[in-house]
Amino acid sequence: MGEWALFLLLSQVVFWSSIKYLVGVGLALLYLPVFQGWLYSTLGGFLGILMFVFVGDRIQNFLISRWPRLFSNSRFNKKNRFLVKIRQKGGLLVVSLLTPLILSIPLGCLFSVTFVQNRWKVIVYQSISLLLWSAFIFAGRYYLTKVFPI
Repeated sequence: MGEWALFLLLSQVVFWSSIKYLVGVGLALLYLPVFQGWLYSTLGGFLGILMFVFVGDRIQNFLISRWPRLFSNSRFNKKNRFLVKIRQKGGLLVVSLLTPLILSIPLGCLFSVTFVQNRWKVIVYQSISLLLWSAFIFAGRYYLTKVFPI
């Protein structure tokens, strides 16, 4: 693989990991060695967490001002009920554990910041969750390739 192709692949892994973690991890699992894939996908996830925790409220305010009917909180639907139930049952811990795989990093960080005012606490919980999921995924790949060599 050439230098530019590797640079483009690594930048795609970092970019996709910061927005939708599983897409970045999928690219890393397909095209990169285990440690390098873990490093760049986790780095992308951390960058996404930092970006959406600190800039997320501005993005949210822009979306509400641009499309108020679509993003207003006045409607109560199944998605809102689900999010309220998550908030009441487990709070930040449950949202953090669901963020990398199910919710996506932007949605999980924006939701966490809306009900926990301490941004550093959100960053710590989201980062620990990201590290746990990435260690689980890449350790699984490492041990599966040892058991079932290709």
